[in-house]
Amino acid sequence: MKAYLTTSGGLKNDIADAILERLSQVGFANLGVHPLSHDPMLKRVQMPAAIVEVGFINTDRDNELFDQKFDEIAAAIANGVDAVLDLREAKSPYTYRVQVGGFSNEQNAQRLAFQLMQDGYQPIILLRDPLYLVQVGEIYSLDEAVTLEQFLRVLGYNTFIVTEENL
Repeated sequence: MKAYLTTSGGLKNDIADAILERLSQVGFANLGVHPLSHDPMLKRVQMPAAIVEVGFINTDRDNELFDQKFDEIAAAIANGVDAVLDLREAKSPYTYRVQVGGFSNEQNAQRLAFQLMQDGYQPIILLRDPLYLVQVGEIYSLDEAVTLEQFLRVLGYNTFIVTEENL
């Protein structure tokens, strides 16, 4: 894998390096960051930007990595950007979750949590006496929390967003 920049140095170089480092942990060979001064995609961009080539289509090993580790590849790219920009702390002093249920009976909360897991979510159950609260997510952006809530509502869950202040 490679990254291309219009000029080297600065924030875009740091982000490209961080992405390549994390992709190498997934299994790709790190071929470094290279200048590409005449690329039309990078030429008019008004912010730090890089093009990252993740593997090569004519390489069997790279294609196997795509098939077996697609989610890890996407996470490596996101985590590389996040590591440099430290987005979680910059976005909000709050943590948001989507609450999907509250029960006086723990077994009912566990059933709902199991159903959420079947739908691909990672719920938590919090005891807030006298209730067992079933919540999803630990999100630092209200917009992302709203998006998660909308996805859960489409699946038929009754939801609302809860927040707590990060100290």
